[in-house]
Amino acid sequence: MTENDQDIEQLLTAAGQRRPPPEDMRARVYAHTLAAWEALPARPSRPSQRVPWLALAATVLIGVTAASFWFRAPLNVTPELAEVTFVRGTLHADNGEVASRGRLLEAESVLTTPADGMASIRFRTGARVVLDVSSRVVIGSNAVELTAGRVYVDADGAARLTVVTPEFEVRDIGTQFEVGVGPAGSAWVALREGRVDVQSADQRVSMMARDGVGELARFEGTALARREALTSTDVRWQWQREGRAPLQLDGTSVYEYLHWMARDTGHQLQFASRAVEQRARLEYLQGAGTSDETTMEDALRTARFKLTAAGARGWLVDFL
Repeated sequence: MTENDQDIEQLLTAAGQRRPPPEDMRARVYAHTLAAWEALPARPSRPSQRVPWLALAATVLIGVTAASFWFRAPLNVTPELAEVTFVRGTLHADNGEVASRGRLLEAESVLTTPADGMASIRFRTGARVVLDVSSRVVIGSNAVELTAGRVYVDADGAARLTVVTPEFEVRDIGTQFEVGVGPAGSAWVALREGRVDVQSADQRVSMMARDGVGELARFEGTALARREALTSTDVRWQWQREGRAPLQLDGTSVYEYLHWMARDTGHQLQFASRAVEQRARLEYLQGAGTSDETTMEDALRTARFKLTAAGARGWLVDFL
């Protein structure tokens, strides 16, 4: 093995395994390379002029890999940032055209709900945003610009999402929260879970929820007007349930159903034991309709579970 062969071998080893290119592409590149090599004039068989077989193999491999990346690159272009997942009533997009469920949203997409319309969108990161009636938003990368109405955000472990208003930015840290814009520069932020930082030109307000108790902060322009406690099960949160699609229960695990319902209603979920939690993850609901059509008691009974209250805002799950 020559010194060049050793260098190439070390380079290929360090590069590690790559995804194999399509077989037809491999065959075409190999055939062209072999034909070009065979067309070379015959030369004396001297070590200094012989093409090392390992070097030739490396050339073919590099060519195939480069071609594979060349043809595959366009598939990675994904300009869409979010998707409309639910519409109640009417939803308008961009220049006023009617938008429906399944519409993909790129940067700078505009969504407007009239007085009879609500909608939900889901970002590629997983964050969910509900638009109330008479609202207007502009979609950005992990951000929503709210110019009218109000939105409800449920990040649920997704990448952080920022809501921008004319006067401030609301930056979430793994939360559920609401942002509203009112007349004459008034606005509010309601925190249901986790933490948000409200940043304006001249101040920063941090809000945090603990043990099912968050808060409501009202602003006049950039100035904080007042703050008050707000529980996660307060009736003010119920509006967002009208603007989201219900959960399809058939084929959904009991754990996923309970987690979804707890976030939807603001309850804290507890399991009587580790065994109950594990069983809930493995047990699936069958033929139970949707979360809006079936009561929790009926859905859990079919899977042999029961639910009891655990304090003012908690649920305790146990075997039936």
